[in-house]
Amino acid sequence: MQNQALVEVLNDLIEVCKDGEYSFTQSANQALADELKAVLHRRAADYRVAAHALQDLVRIHGGRAYTGGTLSGALYRAWVGGRSILLGQSEDRVILQERERGEAKAKEKYAQALMLPLPDSVQLIVQRQYEGLLENYVDIATLCDRYRSRAES
Repeated sequence: MQNQALVEVLNDLIEVCKDGEYSFTQSANQALADELKAVLHRRAADYRVAAHALQDLVRIHGGRAYTGGTLSGALYRAWVGGRSILLGQSEDRVILQERERGEAKAKEKYAQALMLPLPDSVQLIVQRQYEGLLENYVDIATLCDRYRSRAES
């Protein structure tokens, strides 16, 4: 894979990470339960660390690393935040459902990147981040199910 194509793939993943970091931070700030706030802040930090690692890879491969998320991610966060305010839905269950959707999209982007012929050193880092993403997705989905069953009780 040529450096420019590799840099583009890595920058796409950086945007995924930055969108995740910002979304989880926003969600943590809106969450009601302290336990959930802590989980969401940890996940935001995981995304921040992942973005830094990817930014380092971009620089190593001669590119200019992105530092922010996507416009669509910003619009989505604004929509979710506005909807929560207008509808009074700062329920933790609703927040978790939104985070579960976001994690599913992130998983998809990482899976697509891993199908490309990445250099071994890059493949290793992206694979490790993807595995962490899978574990976090399961954790978020489990929490979402738990909060959903509480609401139905």
